[in-house]
Amino acid sequence: MISPETLGIVWTFIIGMIVLFVCFFLFAWLKAKVPGIYQFRMLASQLSMYNDYNDDPVYAPEQPQGIFSWPSVTWLYTEDKLFRTHGLDAVMFTRFMKSSLWICCILCFIAAILLFPVYATGGRHHLSSKDPLYTSGLELVSMSNLERDDPRLWASMLFEYIVVFTVLVFLFLDYRAYYQYRIQYKAQERPTNYALLLVDIPQSDDMHELVQERFRRLFPNDTPYIAPILNLKCVRKLWKKLEKLQDCKERLEYKCSQNNPTHNGQEKRSKRTCGIPSKSKLEKLQECNAMLRDTKVQLAVERDKLRRESNSNTTAFLVICQYKCQAAFARQTCLFEETMQWVVSSAADPQGIHWDAISWSPRLSLLRKSFAVAVIFLLIIFWTVPVTFVSSLANIRSLSHVKFLHWLSFITKLSPEVVAFLDGILPAVILVILFSLVPWILGQILLQTRNFSLPHIDCQVQIWYMVFLVVEVFLVYVIGGSAFGNLQAMIDGLVGFSISLLLFGRLILRWFKLHWTAKTEREKERVIAHAVSAFPYSSHYGAGFIVIFLCLMYSVMSPFLLFFGSIYFAWGICVTKYQLLYVNVPKYEAGGIHFPHLFYASIVTLLLQQLVMIALFGLNQFGPGFIIVPLPFLTLFYARWLLRRFGSVSKHGAVYSMIDKECRVPIHYLDLYKYPLTCNALDTTEDETENAKIV
Repeated sequence: MISPETLGIVWTFIIGMIVLFVCFFLFAWLKAKVPGIYQFRMLASQLSMYNDYNDDPVYAPEQPQGIFSWPSVTWLYTEDKLFRTHGLDAVMFTRFMKSSLWICCILCFIAAILLFPVYATGGRHHLSSKDPLYTSGLELVSMSNLERDDPRLWASMLFEYIVVFTVLVFLFLDYRAYYQYRIQYKAQERPTNYALLLVDIPQSDDMHELVQERFRRLFPNDTPYIAPILNLKCVRKLWKKLEKLQDCKERLEYKCSQNNPTHNGQEKRSKRTCGIPSKSKLEKLQECNAMLRDTKVQLAVERDKLRRESNSNTTAFLVICQYKCQAAFARQTCLFEETMQWVVSSAADPQGIHWDAISWSPRLSLLRKSFAVAVIFLLIIFWTVPVTFVSSLANIRSLSHVKFLHWLSFITKLSPEVVAFLDGILPAVILVILFSLVPWILGQILLQTRNFSLPHIDCQVQIWYMVFLVVEVFLVYVIGGSAFGNLQAMIDGLVGFSISLLLFGRLILRWFKLHWTAKTEREKERVIAHAVSAFPYSSHYGAGFIVIFLCLMYSVMSPFLLFFGSIYFAWGICVTKYQLLYVNVPKYEAGGIHFPHLFYASIVTLLLQQLVMIALFGLNQFGPGFIIVPLPFLTLFYARWLLRRFGSVSKHGAVYSMIDKECRVPIHYLDLYKYPLTCNALDTTEDETENAKIV
């Protein structure tokens, strides 16, 4: 007899596979029959997929032709080529997905040979169906089908060792690859390998001269370039106001032009305005032009004020070293004796600097961080409340009573099977939508902390999102005492990958904006530019981690989850790697800094899994289970060994590989670290300033 839970999971899996194949064939057909539908980069020939800030941009590889050729071409795109064309972040993410796939496949194959026959011969499925220990369905091939102190538990203990050693081997391979690629990355000609950020300098009358003097003594032969970073709070507000006024002006000009249309060179006069724009629109346009002139004058005044009082407005300094080895030496050395002042760190990618945080007071740093952590904890603890409330209302009958959803009432008149099917799908869809909002919410919270690097903020989002998923997905179902809920979440993730392949949401949104909301040329260019988004590493790492977390946690107890994990990662590699290669354009290169956090999370997962198995053997009164007690200590020792061998070199690179006296810092790197508002608002010519003042 098959239990209702097992039957529900089987049907959910069948529906998920149907969605997967439908999305696959629909995507392949659209891509082949409607060329350009997935070309989000309308100016693809002018956009670089991977900006390494050198003279030759790296463009996206040519998309494979044919209906079913893209999965094989995507899969066979090598790591070395991916490193050259898309950077280390893409390499380490795809490697994480492939390693997870190999772990699931290897363990699933061994479990099919070793555990499935052993668990299937257990005795609890012979009990009465009213007995709480009775097993049926997928539970027949799980540890719950074995009696206490059953000799078959020896197989479980042996498989536990296989799980641990398999994961540790792949962690070694991944960390070694990360170590090798990081040495190459730190030796590359990239601005991050030359730039340092100096913050928390004591206020004085000659800050610039003081900083130059200190670095002149540190590097007497090749003094680095010192660039002050000013507090541009006032300029930022004026620039945002200028942007809004410019949009308003162009929109008014567009509306005025609509009142004077032309056709075949002949003017068509409007009956209402006789070809002349309405007086109110002309007045608004004149007012907007006047406000634009005033705002430009204010910007010019603020620029002069910043130049006159630059010393008091300086909040930090960018130090551009002459050689990469100088920057590597400075990053790894305690340069100054003050621990809370003169703080030197590696500067992020030019596009990945959190400029706002540089001007924030260091005194409020701890307060900001504490407040962010407290808010995130509250989010994790109480997120189940809105999810449970919304999911409880997610049925056709309840929604049909909502004022603007009365049209759903006709569905309730259909067959009960259709209504039941839709009621079962709706909570999963709403759950996916709500969970997809969490990384964005975490990002907005962590942006308020005094962190100067956007890549590091993404890493923090990754860590907290992993914690969130572990609490919300795993622990909730552990308390409920069932592995089927975790399996349900895994299948939902598989369906989510399939739907994300089509990118219908982004396609519809782009079409709607281009045809209805974007009227001026600048608005249309903005829509096109925003259609090219960066790959969300933090959320994808979190989603992939929770799946491999569930697979490892249940690898011995319910090894059938490994089969679903294999399907998830096999399909996930095709989808995410295709998006990395042909769809997403990275905003900045983080140098694969997501991987160390994933490594620590994997070690913690192994330790937690081992502690759970020790407790489980104890509950089953299996005496020889104490043999796995050394495993946590072995895991910790192994992790420490890996960190000592690869950790420090992976973080800073090998200075010896950077020594090249002929390779000085390229001169155009000095302009890359200019504050965006400085380039747009402050670096205006004197003629423009005087003209603005005259007007």
